[in-house]
Amino acid sequence: MIIDRVGELSLKQYEESDAPYRLPDNMDIFTWSVPFLAEKVMNMLGHLVKKLGEPAEDDDVGADQGDKAKSLMLA
Repeated sequence: MIIDRVGELSLKQYEESDAPYRLPDNMDIFTWSVPFLAEKVMNMLGHLVKKLGEPAEDDDVGADQGDKAKSLMLA
């Protein structure tokens, strides 16, 4: 029902429409996405640490020489 300034009444009908998509518990997008973002960043950092911790193929020769040097120092 609409009442204008003059005091006249009129009716307005609205058509039903589907509700827009809602996030669970009416969360905002940032609160909802932080756990996913944190998981992806932790996976990325885990892969980097794993990759940096592996010896490179060329380092195998240097590792053998390093072991020899350590054994000579200890002797």
